[in-house]
Amino acid sequence: MMKMDFKTLMSKLFGFAAPTYYTWKRQERPIIHLIAKYFSREDLEEFLTTGGIKRLDDLKFQEEYSGNSDFELFKKFLQFSHVEKLDVKKEGNQNKDLVDMLREKDAKIKDLEAKLQSVQRALK
Repeated sequence: MMKMDFKTLMSKLFGFAAPTYYTWKRQERPIIHLIAKYFSREDLEEFLTTGGIKRLDDLKFQEEYSGNSDFELFKKFLQFSHVEKLDVKKEGNQNKDLVDMLREKDAKIKDLEAKLQSVQRALK
């Protein structure tokens, strides 16, 4: 990913010229403080390039769906295709157990679908 200079980054993020950003900063507008406090330059560049911030999407998935029933968790797994891309080989990766469980549930569902298709063929 090509790094944007700071003025370009702020201009694209806010949709106005860089001097307006600096005016807002001098005025101590809360949005400027929020962005500076909670988002890195890389986060903002990723958002402007891809429309999202992967680390926050991963965090949202973990927070919202931990503790839910297996079925609800699996439905969410299907919606979050990036879970398959998690690096589960790293030692101490917090996602490993979640990914292993979801892959196990996926295998069970595929097995049940195959059995259902077999029964449906037999009934024809």
